[in-house]
Amino acid sequence: MAVDWWTTGWLVLVALGLLWRYLTWGYGFWRRLGVPHPAPSVPFGNVADVMLARRHFSEVADDIYRQMEGQPFCGFYRVRQPVLMLRDPELVRTIMIRDFASFHDNFFHVNEELDPILARNPFFMKGEPWKMSTGGMLTGPISFPFLLHVAMDDAQHTYQSCKMMDGVEAQRICMRYTTDVVTTCALGIKGGALEDQKSEMLEMFNLILEPNTNSSIRFMITGAFPRLASLIRLRILPVEVHNFLYDVVSRTVAKRQHEGIYRNDYLQMLVDLKTKGYLDGSGQELAIFTDLDITAQVMTFIADGIHTSSTGMSYLLYELARHPDVQQRLRRELQEALHKHGGQLTYDVINDATYLDMVITEALRLHTPFSPMEKLCTAPYNLTMPSGKTVTIPAGTVVILPTSSIHTDPQYYPNPRAFDPERFSPDNKDPHGHMAFLAFGAGPRSCIGQRFALSQLKMGVATIVLHSELRPSARTPKAIRVNPKGLLRLCRDGLWLNFQPLHH
Repeated sequence: MAVDWWTTGWLVLVALGLLWRYLTWGYGFWRRLGVPHPAPSVPFGNVADVMLARRHFSEVADDIYRQMEGQPFCGFYRVRQPVLMLRDPELVRTIMIRDFASFHDNFFHVNEELDPILARNPFFMKGEPWKMSTGGMLTGPISFPFLLHVAMDDAQHTYQSCKMMDGVEAQRICMRYTTDVVTTCALGIKGGALEDQKSEMLEMFNLILEPNTNSSIRFMITGAFPRLASLIRLRILPVEVHNFLYDVVSRTVAKRQHEGIYRNDYLQMLVDLKTKGYLDGSGQELAIFTDLDITAQVMTFIADGIHTSSTGMSYLLYELARHPDVQQRLRRELQEALHKHGGQLTYDVINDATYLDMVITEALRLHTPFSPMEKLCTAPYNLTMPSGKTVTIPAGTVVILPTSSIHTDPQYYPNPRAFDPERFSPDNKDPHGHMAFLAFGAGPRSCIGQRFALSQLKMGVATIVLHSELRPSARTPKAIRVNPKGLLRLCRDGLWLNFQPLHH
């Protein structure tokens, strides 16, 4: 019995030792390189609050950013994974533009067999396939008059829905608005999200980035344990969303090709690409383009145009409700532009609204929808420490750009927590350059849907501000608490507002 007890005891000790070794393996990575970093803790490294779904990743990254003040870059550990954080906007500029060749891939592991749509999505594609994808060359194929017509119609529906309610959750109504705009512009079909409270289109799109426990676990495992994700065959995109998107796209493509239907929208450009094998005016032939590739491109449009845009729009409406002086000035500017251009809300009206640009940019700075951005170091890269020492970052290292932290750093934006559109006035240019504003990224892999997203946002906000006065409701949060379970930085308490009709 004694021998069995001692044997069991030694086996337990060996097992615990091996477990400890496994959990702490790699924790000397940044120390060996001489890169400053906060001390990690077993078993979650520096991201325990993220792994336990207590705080959003951007908030934990912000803590590390503040802790490493004065350093151009620093390291930390996401569980066992070493991650490099860039704190200096000039360094961000360098790796995203000048030295893009060493950081051309976004970091996110996607299993092509399990997630064929995401694997063909330009955001997730890596290396040569990304260069050959349409995502690497498109900047916005839709005519703006068409976009503005669609957005204006849907914005009117948004306003009509809001004025009949006593308190509206802005995130939900903005999501319905962007869903209808995107489905019309991207697919040529009506999503019906504003008219139908149980819209199947909206329900499916919600599942893509909806902040819940299930999606939170999937994203955490995929980000921190990519090998485990492959081993357990973990899907990122729910199978019902995959099947729904592919079915809608393939049926719409088949109908257009069979009946000779031509529309001036994003899907038509992709259909032409499938038929011709190249983009008009690009002079570049692409690989065989299938319905699955088309679905992946549409998926990109949906993620950028619906989820990210609705998040930014809802935060903007929230700030306008809390700052009536800003709202009144914006309304006056829009009314003057309307009078100048014949009383109709057109592209010229939106283009003349300088203050609208300032308000939108400030809202995106203060409430950056997607942060942090994650890149992958694809070739050994030398960084210089403040001491002059050179550090070589090995290929395969994950690199994050803490956009929301840079956006709220007093070094670049004095009194950073205040909502002040004057920061972006024509007479008050950012002295640190555009790399201190990163809401859409920068360089070759910046957001390809930026122009579309801004256009639908401008039209939606302009229509609402011209027809109603935004006011806080009893449920409007005084401070934003970010939902810890989502990729996007959504408000966990909801953004409840009142819409008071204006009588002209």
